Amino acid sequence: MAVAGHRETVRFRDFVLDVAAYELRRNGHRVRLERQPMDLLILLVARRGQLVSRSQIVDALWGKDVFVDVENGVNTAIRKLRQALRDAPDTPTFIETVPGKGYRFIAAVESEGQAVRNLHVVRPVTKPAAGIFVIVLVMFDLFLSFGKTMPWK
Repeated sequence: MAVAGHRETVRFRDFVLDVAAYELRRNGHRVRLERQPMDLLILLVARRGQLVSRSQIVDALWGKDVFVDVENGVNTAIRKLRQALRDAPDTPTFIETVPGKGYRFIAAVESEGQAVRNLHVVRPVTKPAAGIFVIVLVMFDLFLSFGKTMPWK
């Protein structure tokens, strides 16, 4: 996922989110975060204080035409992000759950460089999951076609 506002560095509590480096640090130490939780963090920080619906998260992380279990995907991304931030859903410091609606980034944010509100995430053009799905379908079709032409059938 590409990120607009590429010179953005954002601070919240002990964390520094360097969007250009696509990196999260806590007290100067790098925090390992997979792509989707990182993209989710960038989205939530960019819209801090605002409710981000689950459907908006799905659109930002996977797109509208996706063939994966997005509900589980959102839950997993939120869980991994909370683990990285050492945040608890029942007493949130960073990510507030709005039951049945979505999530809100609630921590105070200091921005270095451009205003953090100008930061937004841009989905990639390619969709690996959809591509793999198409490849599997084509291979299955070839397998069925190949089986019909075999002499032992």
